[in-house]
Amino acid sequence: MNQNEIVAALSAAIGAEQVLHDDTSRAHFSHDLFHSGLPPACVVVPRTPEDVVDAVRVATTAGHPVVPRGGGMSYTGGYVANDDKAVMFDLRRLDRVLEIDEVNRFVTVEADCTWAKLHEALAAKGLRTPYWGPLSGKKATIGGTLSQNSVFFGSVRHGSAAESVLSVDVVLADGACASRLGW
Repeated sequence: MNQNEIVAALSAAIGAEQVLHDDTSRAHFSHDLFHSGLPPACVVVPRTPEDVVDAVRVATTAGHPVVPRGGGMSYTGGYVANDDKAVMFDLRRLDRVLEIDEVNRFVTVEADCTWAKLHEALAAKGLRTPYWGPLSGKKATIGGTLSQNSVFFGSVRHGSAAESVLSVDVVLADGACASRLGW
């Protein structure tokens, strides 16, 4: 599919307001903290995990690569597209702390929840995570940190960010959702 066709297909699947395709947005999302890539064909800004599933399925079925984006704070260039047909996923609306289980000592968050937001929610209950978050700090997202297997505050004593994770829900390349993949 060309750019107009993929934008139309994604808009039909999840709503036009969730698909950015103007030149300014595409140019903005071709950069992260230290790296530049190509402007993606469009940027999907899903409201729900189901929107992610539907949009990934549409994009990959049409032969478009998908690129996830967290807070844009990557030091590795992992959040920029190297293909102008790429569909980028900006998960900024999936930023909630969903559950804090004080008894069993676990939290459930959405991928774009920031470490700052999680810290605030846990501090209100006198809790914290073993891993404290990456160098990029307040704007860094938990999903992005896990994708980079970040090490920083708390790592010497408690291991990397991924070592604090019990399970994740992932969307596979075909749009299928693999729920609660545990370690």
